[in-house]
Order: sequence, then C-alpha cells, then structure tokens
Amino acid sequence: MLAKFDESILRRVPLLNLLRPPQVEQRSEPRYTCSEGQRATLFLRAGGSYAARIGNISTSGAMLKVAARPLVDDRVVVKFEGCDPLNATVRWVKDGCVGLQFGDPICLA
Repeated sequence: MLAKFDESILRRVPLLNLLRPPQVEQRSEPRYTCSEGQRATLFLRAGGSYAARIGNISTSGAMLKVAARPLVDDRVVVKFEGCDPLNATVRWVKDGCVGLQFGDPICLA
C-alpha cells in the first residue's frame, strides 16, 4: 500500500525550490573577484579597444564587464594594468560581460 502524499509540504517549501535543479560548481579552479577599480583593456582582432572592469579572474581566464560584443570563439588580446598583453579566446558573452580563456595559464601572485 502506498503512503499518502503530505500536501502540506507544498505550503512549507517554495515551488521554485522543488523545480530548480541544484547548483553544481563546474569550474575546475577558483575564481577571484576584483575590486571595482581593477581595469583592463580588451582589444578585438577585428579592430577596436574597449575599457573593461574585471569581474573575476583565474589562472586560465577572466570575466570582464565591457561594452564590446565579440563573438564566441573570437580571438582577442586583453591587457591588465601593470601586466603584459595576453592572448585569449571568447568563451561566452552575456549581459554586458565577456568570458575569456587565456591562451596560456597565468600566475596570480
């Protein structure tokens, strides 16, 4: 015999929690957030340079807040203040942000 479903659980647990899959961290390494003053310049190979704010960074990539709208898989160059320019590939673009994967890992010392 099946147990009766307790309908009161629907009043105690928001419906969105029942429907939303659990968030799973899929990143292979930690991201480090930067203060609002941390800046970079994004250079598109098609031409143009754009001032950007660094949202987060890891040894293999970064998320920049920038007005540029490159395409996924575009090759770009990013220059962080006080560092040499880095080659990168655009991995995603969404809501004024760009996700980059560096050509080579960097040291975050």
